[in-house]
Amino acid sequence: MRKKRKLKVGILVGLAVFLIAVMGAILIFLKIQGNNRKEMIEKHYGNVVQVSKDTKLFRKEDANYRAVGTLYEGTILSLEEKEKTTEEGYFLLKDTAYYVFYEDVERKEIEEDTSYNYLVFNENANLKSGTTLYQNEQKILEITENMVFPIVEKNDKTYRVSFQNKIYEVASDRVENTQEATNTTEEEATHIPILHYGVMDEEKIKTQLGWIKELGYEAITWDEWNRWQKEEIRLPKKRVLLLFDVLDQKQNTWLDEENYKRVTISETGKTEWVHQNQSSTKGEITKIPTYKMTSELTKEDISKMLEGKMEKIEEESLIATKVAVLNYHFFYDGNVGNNCNETICLDSRKFEQHLQYLKENGFKTVTMEEYRAWIYDEINLPKKSVLITIDDGAAGTSKINGNILIPMLEKYDLKGTLFLITAWWDLANYQSPNLEVESHGYDIHVSATCDGESKAKALCLSKEDLVTDLNKSIDILGTKIAFCYPFYAYNNTVIEATKESGFALGFAGGNYKSTKKSNKYAIPRYPIYDSITMSQFINMVN
Repeated sequence: MRKKRKLKVGILVGLAVFLIAVMGAILIFLKIQGNNRKEMIEKHYGNVVQVSKDTKLFRKEDANYRAVGTLYEGTILSLEEKEKTTEEGYFLLKDTAYYVFYEDVERKEIEEDTSYNYLVFNENANLKSGTTLYQNEQKILEITENMVFPIVEKNDKTYRVSFQNKIYEVASDRVENTQEATNTTEEEATHIPILHYGVMDEEKIKTQLGWIKELGYEAITWDEWNRWQKEEIRLPKKRVLLLFDVLDQKQNTWLDEENYKRVTISETGKTEWVHQNQSSTKGEITKIPTYKMTSELTKEDISKMLEGKMEKIEEESLIATKVAVLNYHFFYDGNVGNNCNETICLDSRKFEQHLQYLKENGFKTVTMEEYRAWIYDEINLPKKSVLITIDDGAAGTSKINGNILIPMLEKYDLKGTLFLITAWWDLANYQSPNLEVESHGYDIHVSATCDGESKAKALCLSKEDLVTDLNKSIDILGTKIAFCYPFYAYNNTVIEATKESGFALGFAGGNYKSTKKSNKYAIPRYPIYDSITMSQFINMVN
């Protein structure tokens, strides 16, 4: 009996030792697993993480995590500090009550700039279950129950809402309702001054813009002003819109370097601008008031403008009601003793005087597309606008026949449009960012005999033959905004052919300015002769 009892005790002791060993091994295993899991959680955590695969967004209820939406691969998220994450491996998203599981995200080393220039509305959007939030047309989050987000922007078609200080877009029909909220206490701009720069010394402009910065004001874009004015966004106080008649490449460069947002009159569509010394406000405005900027203004004057305290002045329009279209032909270099016997030849020195005057007096030399949009009443242009056209493509106009036109336009950074006879001259020789090329026909710039008379060939051709010629020209040029009638000659047949070929404009002669009411297929131009005086030129453009 005693032996049996000893055997039982031995078995029990052995079993106990075995169980203790097993339990110890299990505890060691669990500890190793726990440590490994902790290390994995640490490895995935970061101030900023990126969703590595489509995964769930969770909300914690009691001790459970309930899925409330789907986060899509590539989405960037900001996390709360490690202490606010969970041991279960759920990371708390910063400034929210939502979580993401650690295995579904990867640490991202560089935090993205999530700031935006607008004030959040004190209003939230209650989004319907099944709504998808987008950023740049990429899916970010799909919610599976109604969720509330602060509103940043809104219009009839879309809402933009804030989630973790990033803006996401949703269709307006996905908004169940909106709710009042206190999302910000920062004051909104109730008025925005618009500073208009015409002709001014560049250094003076730089000085004044420096003062504006010193006074704590930030420039906004034209789009931002429009959306603020329509109450689609809220802008903080101390915002200003910088309006220019025209900007050249050099000016655009230094404005970009200093990060100044701005707009030119021709970029603002049909907006009616006036000098009034009054700030702009929200609501429907027929004419938008501006402050006229001059070299004489002091920092104190500009401070008054920005605060809306300058004395109001009598309204003065900034918009062109007429535009002079100048018509050049040939150029010769008088500096080296060259000359030309034709009256439509112009000495390069005189041409430079014209361009210098336009540049120094703040004229905008419009592109052909801008002119088309203006005469079709799609946009306004600044009061000092002019269209430079050159006919044919002969002496001095290309890189192989004198090379006067292009270098001169580039020197003053002004725009011109050449009407090229495409059968005579190679388009490749007229390439410049300052020179557009439109049609002067393919091979109709000659005389012909019809009705017993010598006439411009265009007047002798059928509409079908004219269309054939014009289409050849279009094929070479790749554009059909404008056609210039050879010898200024046109009749109903020529006009019909011009329209049928798809041209929006037809140019002739006329010696007077064009208006928005001008016949779009008989646009008048000022022929520039060698005999023209500087005084006559100034009268033309003014």
